[in-house]
Amino acid sequence: MDRYSYSFQSVLRFDAAVGRHFFKLRCVPCVNSCQRILSKTLSLHPAVCLTEGMDALGNGIQYGHTLAEHDAFVFCSYGVVALEDYRLAEDVHPMYRQESGLTPVNLDMMDWARDAVRGVRGEAERALALSEAVNGWMTYVAGATDNRTTALDAFSSRVGVCQDYAHLLISLCRAQGMAARYVNGFIEGVGATHAWAEVYDGEAWIGLDPTNNVMIKTGYIKIAHGRDANDCPVNRGMYIGGCAQESEIRVLVERKG
Repeated sequence: MDRYSYSFQSVLRFDAAVGRHFFKLRCVPCVNSCQRILSKTLSLHPAVCLTEGMDALGNGIQYGHTLAEHDAFVFCSYGVVALEDYRLAEDVHPMYRQESGLTPVNLDMMDWARDAVRGVRGEAERALALSEAVNGWMTYVAGATDNRTTALDAFSSRVGVCQDYAHLLISLCRAQGMAARYVNGFIEGVGATHAWAEVYDGEAWIGLDPTNNVMIKTGYIKIAHGRDANDCPVNRGMYIGGCAQESEIRVLVERKG
């Protein structure tokens, strides 16, 4: 079992004061058969009324509100987790075999997927072949896409970020009859939040990161999963006040031995 410390900080800045801010966060690691929380702390500014709960997909959520006017919203999540080899023996809901809003597929994508797995046997092996193919097909370009970009868009443009790599892999796996779902979380090193995919291999969910072309073993801290990114955003909310906003996210994950 490996131990990792994590530090996540998100700063949302407004160009004018806002009030009556209601929010829902997903920024605390989940607990499952290969991930255990040893310590955790969540702090928010300004002071808020905060409640912890669970969404319809079983993800932990932190939600609340502040009525006070503010021009910045800051939330920090940090702690230590223990990780074992990434393999989750959990039930498979039929929705993870179906297209979702951000994971459509067309005939060209289906033909491309068939070519990528031609002669490959076994669910895990086919999923890995598709992940490698997505990595070779795509070029990582920060800012080239946004949160509305679909798997079809990414396949056509061949550029994107980790969310797009994950969506494309998920759509191709589903086209091949495999259950697949989107995951957000943190990975070892310095950066921002990361996205990857879980694919059901017939016995358990395995983790695949097409952006970095790896089958996940350890060093990945899971926060939440869903059909696609729309099911599990880190932050979603509403407030009173019309203004522009910008966000900044910083993540640090270190192995502790």
